[in-house]
Amino acid sequence: MEIISYVGQGSNSSYNQIHTSTLTLEELLNRQKRLSYQSQQKLDFSELKLNLIILLKNVAFCLKKVRFLLVGILAIGCFVTTTFFVNSLINSVSKPATFDYALEAEIQIMEEAMRNLVLDDTTVDYTDDGTLSAVTNFSFTNPVSYQEYTVKSGDNISSISKKYGLTNISTLISVNNISNAKQLRVGQKLKIPSIDGIIHTVNAGETLEAISAKYNCDYSAILDVNDMTSSLLQKGERIFIPGKALDQSSLKKALGELFIKPIAGAYRLTSPYGYRADPFTGVRSFHTGIDMAIATGTPIRAAMDGKIATAGWNNVYGNYVIITHDNGYQTLYAHMQKYIVATGQKVTQGSTIGYVGSTGYSTGPHLHFSVYKNSKLIDPMTVLK
Repeated sequence: MEIISYVGQGSNSSYNQIHTSTLTLEELLNRQKRLSYQSQQKLDFSELKLNLIILLKNVAFCLKKVRFLLVGILAIGCFVTTTFFVNSLINSVSKPATFDYALEAEIQIMEEAMRNLVLDDTTVDYTDDGTLSAVTNFSFTNPVSYQEYTVKSGDNISSISKKYGLTNISTLISVNNISNAKQLRVGQKLKIPSIDGIIHTVNAGETLEAISAKYNCDYSAILDVNDMTSSLLQKGERIFIPGKALDQSSLKKALGELFIKPIAGAYRLTSPYGYRADPFTGVRSFHTGIDMAIATGTPIRAAMDGKIATAGWNNVYGNYVIITHDNGYQTLYAHMQKYIVATGQKVTQGSTIGYVGSTGYSTGPHLHFSVYKNSKLIDPMTVLK
């Protein structure tokens, strides 16, 4: 089939110019299809652009939401972290400190070192009251006699007493008026009595009966051993009291074992020797000395003559000093602010060795004072009295 005429408008023709073409129906239909397809393509492209714009807007909106979500998550994280930190800080302050294994082990090491530092170069073969291990019975009916002995190298008060069959070191100390038995010197002359006993110097108005009662010694025995024909006494007269010994205080003083308190000022005894609740943990534990609380900087004195075994630092005791004394005694001074002595230095009783502080395992300014006797801890109060 043919179409008689087709009117089309060209781009360069005027409104009145008409071009006539002869087209078949199939060609016209195909051309319409092409025009329709092109129009559809233009429509689809426009719709695609519109959809793309909508998609981008949605993405932007979602990103905005995500941004607020991230900020929220970050804020929550900061809050949780801060809360955890604050709680940890509060717990660390409010809860008691833990006394961990390392600290306990260090205390044990320190105590072992204390025991090992004790110098047992002097054999102590007498009891606390001065009695020697070998005891011989004496008769107090015969008058006491004396002989002279010259001290030789290696002698001590104990060996000389045993050499002459005496049973208590108090005898030689009292008869010879020895103020420090540790300072016997070679060539020194000693009077050796034939029997054990001590000397009493008569005071004004004193009677033999009063002296007998004071020492709980038989009246006639005093008369016999002193070969007295009368009970009348003179002031300053020296009377031998048979079988008796010095009191412990006088004996310790003569042996250089009379301790003085390591702090001269007024202190508070905040923790005694023995079992107690740990000041940090509250756990029951053994306290190896006494704690003497006093102001920081208070001078600390050597309790007895001795030699500095060690001076240093320990996590438990802080700044500390250990002094070795005669007869197996040793003292520990701990938590010092500082010490002013050196290892090997000799110190005299009462000399300043350092100052009170609160170093090491300590709750406040105080002196921790421990005493060892023959490698074993003893209660410091038994020697400070």
